[in-house]
Amino acid sequence: MLGAIRAIPETIKNWRENRVMLYQLVTGISAALVVTALAGGNRPSDSLAAVAHGLGITPVANWLSTNAPPVLAGSSPTVQSVALSAVLLLVAGMVIVPLWLGRHDDNQTFSYEPLRLIGSPAASTIWILLLIAAQQGDIISTLQRWADTAVAAAGWTIAGLLVFGVLHLIANRHGLDELTKMLFWPVAAVAYRGGYGLCATILAIALAAISLPLSMIGWMSALESDHSRKARSEMARVRAEGATQPSGAVAVPIRPS
Repeated sequence: MLGAIRAIPETIKNWRENRVMLYQLVTGISAALVVTALAGGNRPSDSLAAVAHGLGITPVANWLSTNAPPVLAGSSPTVQSVALSAVLLLVAGMVIVPLWLGRHDDNQTFSYEPLRLIGSPAASTIWILLLIAAQQGDIISTLQRWADTAVAAAGWTIAGLLVFGVLHLIANRHGLDELTKMLFWPVAAVAYRGGYGLCATILAIALAAISLPLSMIGWMSALESDHSRKARSEMARVRAEGATQPSGAVAVPIRPS
């Protein structure tokens, strides 16, 4: 017991140093189990049991299937509903918050704020929440309903923008371009930014599922070793600390006597 308590600080330190890779690993496993559940209809615990059985780890396979604890063997519609609601709230936050932060970037066609979602922990958390929901029962119908709603909303938005565009062209021929511009452009900007944020969110969630393989590929294709990179960073840090810092004083030339 005392040894376990003494190991807590070291565990926390290791988590802080390797938390990104560990979370990528958990996300990759969660995404694979969710995709398997959607494709084959199996619960994630059943898929893990099949993998354990194939690897010859019979005790783990039995623990996940025949001797599964109640938290794995049972299903709770309440837990599933809470997990799916959390997914919706998190996706809405991923779409809205970056757009709100970049609301003043009207001069930029593509604001960089939504692109910050790529590699974010929020995108990885989506897969973990979906894993929890899939363990409690079928989520295909819910995801299909969300997809149908998103497609319908996108269709109506595009149709509305086309109608607004035609009305704007007609109004321009009658000298009402300023009025239609005042009414049309705010709606178009909101629709464009909403669609852009949603596409960035979907891209971030998709990349989160394969973030660990991408990191491994990036590391294997790197042209500089980790030791060299750390040494170069340390040298740059020491050089920056030893550099003379500006004091803000005005330089006064010294006149010869």
